[in-house]
Amino acid sequence: IQVVLIGKGVGGAQIRWWMEPAYLISFFVYFLIYRELLKKNEVYLCDIGWKDKLALLIQGSIFQLFYNFVFVFFNENHAMYGFDAYAVFLVSIAGALPDDETPVPADCDPAEVEDEGHSAILIDDVLESLTGEYDYSSGNGIGRLTIKKTSDGYDISDYESEDSYRFLADSSYIESMEANRIYMRYPEQIYSDGTAVFGYYILEYDTDGIDVYYGKSTFDEAAFLYHAVKRTEALDDADEYEDTYSDSADQETTAEELLDLFISGSVNAVDPEDLTSTFYIADLNMDSEEWDSYSIGEKVDLDNDGEDELVLNGPYGGIYLDARDDKVYVFAAGEGTALILSYTYYNGDIWILYSNRSSAGFEAYHMERFEGADHPVAEMNFGEELVDSDDPESETKYMLNGKAISYDEYSAFCSKIFAAEVSTES
Repeated sequence: IQVVLIGKGVGGAQIRWWMEPAYLISFFVYFLIYRELLKKNEVYLCDIGWKDKLALLIQGSIFQLFYNFVFVFFNENHAMYGFDAYAVFLVSIAGALPDDETPVPADCDPAEVEDEGHSAILIDDVLESLTGEYDYSSGNGIGRLTIKKTSDGYDISDYESEDSYRFLADSSYIESMEANRIYMRYPEQIYSDGTAVFGYYILEYDTDGIDVYYGKSTFDEAAFLYHAVKRTEALDDADEYEDTYSDSADQETTAEELLDLFISGSVNAVDPEDLTSTFYIADLNMDSEEWDSYSIGEKVDLDNDGEDELVLNGPYGGIYLDARDDKVYVFAAGEGTALILSYTYYNGDIWILYSNRSSAGFEAYHMERFEGADHPVAEMNFGEELVDSDDPESETKYMLNGKAISYDEYSAFCSKIFAAEVSTES
């Protein structure tokens, strides 16, 4: 438009050779700066509100007017760049004005807008319809998902208990909406350099409540977490509900008491992967001199949730037990020389460590960090092996999370892990 309509082509009598190339170069630089800024912050056109789009157009139009002023100042091409520049400005403003009768959907899907009988729904409209408190069963009793309107939008919070939360988010964390699903990317850990580790939550709503799904790295891998039911008026006033909630919490057996009941033989432990598989402490070979005997170990917060788990020292690292929902569950267990169980301290948290040193010239380790026994949040893999497994004299390669690293890097990392490792073998 600038070259053909305003500049009249590069062959115009009053056009200097440098004018249009200079404008095109400046526009290209201007475009690249915005592109890199938006890409760096993972912002896409569909994420930008109409007010911000309008501001960008005004800013670009002001740049055009300034460009026109430069030509006027130097008395170059004034006639050609006069009214056309102002026309471009006015058209830009008119094109940015929103059409209130056709709202843009959260995921910016044009097909949804064009589909007759299916009007797009704004995020705020959906959140307003979902506003309220939702209860669900959690490992710490009754969890609560809350959607609340604020002066800045909507707050979305998930408390697993009164003292522990899964996320404290607001509507700005919502990536998109599709059908009856809200996609939310939440920064679970933010580092000092500004980078963050994100969790990916999907809130699927219907008339029965909200199903919440969680993925560690993408929405596609999100797995079901819980079903939350909206609180009703069954209890006539909030005070009565709080009293009932407090009474039930007082009557619930604490995690430490449950673990003590297991030690005394009063309750059994359950395999969370197979709820029909249970055992009592009497079923284990306790405190004998045999190699496969077990013994009562320490109580340690192995899943970083503020409550201790019970360590049963034993063969291949023994068994770790977690108490929740009025039951004792197997949290982790050693399973032979290829899966020797232990735990270690790394970056201020406890990590579960599985070691495999079953073959000469081969070592493999897998670490997992939890925030609650049923909520893994991070994992790491590292090890060493011969380049040629058939040649014991061949070189050794060192791996960390699927990437080859140098011996010095591997040695420095391993020294941190194994210096803080706690063995639980009998």
